Amino acid sequence: MNGSILNIVEGNGIILGDDEQRYTFEREDVKSSNVRNGTKVNFIVEDNKAKEIYSIAGSNPADTIAQGVANLTGGSDVKTGAYIAAFGAFVALIGAATAFFAFVGLAIELYGVYLLAQYKSQMDFFWYQVKSFVAVVVMSIFLSFTLFGAMAFSLFDSLDSLGFGTIFMAILAFAAALYSVYAMFQSLNRLAGAFDNKLFTIAAWLYLFGILTMFLGVGFVLLLIYSILLIIAYATIKEQ
Repeated sequence: MNGSILNIVEGNGIILGDDEQRYTFEREDVKSSNVRNGTKVNFIVEDNKAKEIYSIAGSNPADTIAQGVANLTGGSDVKTGAYIAAFGAFVALIGAATAFFAFVGLAIELYGVYLLAQYKSQMDFFWYQVKSFVAVVVMSIFLSFTLFGAMAFSLFDSLDSLGFGTIFMAILAFAAALYSVYAMFQSLNRLAGAFDNKLFTIAAWLYLFGILTMFLGVGFVLLLIYSILLIIAYATIKEQ
């Protein structure tokens, strides 16, 4: 029989079958590593419970990606999410010199964190990372307008040409940057609590101090260490 996952909490959950009946299941009955809320699955019914549960390939592009990672690594749900997040953090690190690859890396990391949040049925650390990511995008937009205004100021060499709008955009960009740092700090600390991994806590403080000391030069070193430690933290997440 086919159906969809209605709810899953740490491996146990409920399936809504195509016959409109609900079937409970336990972790050991799930045979695919990429099963989460909304996943289309195939299963058999025994004593009104779902058994031998497999995800249906291609039912969700994101699930297909996750299944591919799981096949390569042999990982479980949590390991699949952890490896994807670690890979995203790695791409963001090596692509730091170019905004495009940095954003690609952050997006991949965000997807991995989403898988981890689904595994734990604890979405707070995921949503904090979403907020941080959105704040970075907003900051980039406001910063672009600020730079255009600054260019106009340099051309006309007049404070009037700088304009209130440019100053206001700079303030908004700064506010977005502050919120992005706050949201990421919160996300990392919640990841530490969710997976009992102190490396995330250390990474959170390295990230914070790295941002605060960036203009002193040492900040770049701290952020480099943070990025490496974050990759290790994701890669060492254990199934619980």
